[in-house]
Amino acid sequence: VYPAPILASEIIVDTNNYCSGFINEIQLICIGGYGDSVIWYEDECNSLPIDPNSMLYHSEDLDTITIIAPTEPTSYYSNWATSCDISDCVSIDINVIPEVIVPDSITSDYNQFCAGSVEHITLSVYGGSGSNYVITKDSCNGIQVNGSINGNSITIDAPEVSSTYFAKWETLCGESDCVSLDIEVNETPSNPIGIDISEGIICDGQTDSITLNIIEGSGYEVKWYLSQYCGQNEILEDVMNMISSDKSIIRIATPNSSTLISAHWASENGICGSSDCVQELIHVITPPTSSFDIAANGICLDSKMEFINNSQAGEANIINYHWDFGNGITIDTSLNVNIFHTYVVAGIYTVSLTVESSTGC
Repeated sequence: VYPAPILASEIIVDTNNYCSGFINEIQLICIGGYGDSVIWYEDECNSLPIDPNSMLYHSEDLDTITIIAPTEPTSYYSNWATSCDISDCVSIDINVIPEVIVPDSITSDYNQFCAGSVEHITLSVYGGSGSNYVITKDSCNGIQVNGSINGNSITIDAPEVSSTYFAKWETLCGESDCVSLDIEVNETPSNPIGIDISEGIICDGQTDSITLNIIEGSGYEVKWYLSQYCGQNEILEDVMNMISSDKSIIRIATPNSSTLISAHWASENGICGSSDCVQELIHVITPPTSSFDIAANGICLDSKMEFINNSQAGEANIINYHWDFGNGITIDTSLNVNIFHTYVVAGIYTVSLTVESSTGC
């Protein structure tokens, strides 16, 4: 009479919860029970037995075996067998942390939009594998973004400027390389507060060019107009000197007369509109003109000669008349009056009159 096989109590393993590919072999031991030998199975009890010839090592009754370590989670079963019967199975689950695989791509539901026009974007990770995915900003190892997670997608606040997002898979054993996605955000122009004209005093015929600077605001570039309203009579690039690449500071030829100028910030190709328009008056001052007549020419020595002042003030008061009589004698006066002068040495003299206005022109 052959004894019946007795159920084992458990299976133990020398290594569990390891990273795929990190170890080469594991040892399984069937604890307790009784029979002629142990039969081992993979994934299901009483399925096709594991061939002892495929084992790296086994004891005589097969209660201890060494096999190639699985590369994915696997369950092993064993039971005792005699010539008459086999016992029930005991089992053990081998937890193998899978190898991390780089994602195929990262996508977004919105791209190439104007700053402020989109409140949220949803980033989705496709392909690859691991325990969990991570999305970072600006670099593969940058700051992790947080948001509302739904499967392999995450919804985050839309960026205000162009940004790059990176995605990778992680496990306890490591992380994959990253894939990246560029989100292009076009700047929405913000409003300027005014225009500055660097030359405080612009004298007609004396100032060849002027520098214009838009105050504050932002955008892709500034558009300038010789008009009260933006959009009319635009100043083109070929007639300006761009001091800054975005044309926020330019230099142009001085207009022939006082002129209104306007400007606004514009978006690239106009896709995100323009800012409010600002205006400023380019005040071109008409300078004074000096002029005089001589009551008589070629007069005698020691007699008074009258110089008749015909100067015109222009847009401001003349504050000084400078007479030079060509003989070393000069007179400065603020009075618009005729001047008398007496020459005591015979000769030919060059007389000049220079005027100065309150504007500095």
